[in-house]
Parts: sequence; C-alpha cells; structure tokens
Amino acid sequence: MFIVALWQLLPTTGIISKFALSSLTSSIASFPALFNPNNFLIPGGIVPQIEITLTEVAIAFSLAVLIGITIGFLLGYFELVQSAFEPLLYIVYAIPGIVLYPIIYLFFTIGEPSKIVFGLLLGIFPMATNSVSGFREAKRRYNKLGYAMGANPLQSFTKLLLPGAAPFLMSGVRLSLAHVMLAVIGAEIIASKGGLGWTIWTYASNFQTPPMYGTIILVIGITLAFLVTVTLIEKRAFSYAS
Repeated sequence: MFIVALWQLLPTTGIISKFALSSLTSSIASFPALFNPNNFLIPGGIVPQIEITLTEVAIAFSLAVLIGITIGFLLGYFELVQSAFEPLLYIVYAIPGIVLYPIIYLFFTIGEPSKIVFGLLLGIFPMATNSVSGFREAKRRYNKLGYAMGANPLQSFTKLLLPGAAPFLMSGVRLSLAHVMLAVIGAEIIASKGGLGWTIWTYASNFQTPPMYGTIILVIGITLAFLVTVTLIEKRAFSYAS
C-alpha cells in the first residue's frame, strides 16, 4: 500500500514530473484508450499485442519446461551424463542472456521467432538446474525403494522419481515462467513489430506516460495471473508429493 500511495502522490504533488511517472489513477484511466481498436499509436488496440506476447510466451515456456525437465532428468539421474555436461550447463547459465539477443536477432530477424528463441533460451536454464536437483534428490531417496518393490523403470519414474522431484520441478516452472516473460517483453522492447513490450516502448518514445504505465500494469497483472495459476496447479496436482 505504501508503494501505491507513493505512486499516486509523487506525480500529483509535482515531486516527480508527470512525463516520468504518471499517477496510478491516470494510468488506470488510460485503459479504455488502450483497448480502443482505433488507437492511433497502437493499430487495433492492445488486444492484438496481448495475443502476440501470450503466443510467444506460451511457445517459449512450453518448450523450456519440456527441454529443461529432459536435461534435468538426464543430468540428475545418470552419473556419467552429469559428470560430462553439468559443469557446461552452469557455465552457459552464467552468461548474461541479454548479450546473446543480438546474435538471435541476426538469425531470426525482428519477428516473433526471435522472441520465442530468446525466451526459450532464458527459460531453459532455471528449469534444467532445478530439475537436476530434483531428480538427483529423488533418485537418492527412492531408487532403492523402487528396486525393492520390483518396479520397472517406467513405474519407478512415474510413481517415485517424478513425485519425489515435484517440489523442485514446480520451483523450476515458476522461475522459468518469470525468465520467459522477462525475455519476451525485453526483446519486444529492444526490437519488435508488435507485442506488449513494443507497446510500452511505443508509448514511451511518444511521451504518452499514462498508457505506458497502464500497459506495464497489464503486464504485471498477466504475470501474477500466470504465477497464481502455476501455484494452484502445484497444490492440486502434486499435493501427494509432499
């Protein structure tokens, strides 16, 4: 509440220029203009831009989770693979992802594929590193139990390893989602023809501060909705793993 109060008071009292920070009420009041299909700065309004960003995020996030869990299982379960490739995983993870975007941009140009690839790249690593920890811990705890009960490899994976690694996997999912959102929105701001990041930059470059902050509020709302959804799925689907 303190931050919200400051957001409202600082620009209205003139402590901070309204060109730098619009008040909360002004930002919210810009919503009708944001959704107006006849918006002169954002053709079609913000709905098509939301669709672009959500499509990019959905594809990048799905691939990041799938590939990240696969890498995590291979490195966390098989000691030979772990010894050979785990150091490489953390070395690459330490590279600031933003420095790779110009290379991705040159290969995939300004369209949606470059945003998807960049989001995938930044989303894989938190998913993979958490999956490595999860499967390694689950193997340590439950592998001998599976052998003792006569479980075949598929049963051991679905009944023991996957539930045992679930808390780590869900942490990876949350972190991966945050990284993908950051990557996609950031890439849209840097170079794009559409999306919420492009919308933010378009308003900022035209000194339209209230709709710029209104778009930022929408991005925050969408991100929170995603994270709440993931948390609910975790509680429902993996409650038995605790």
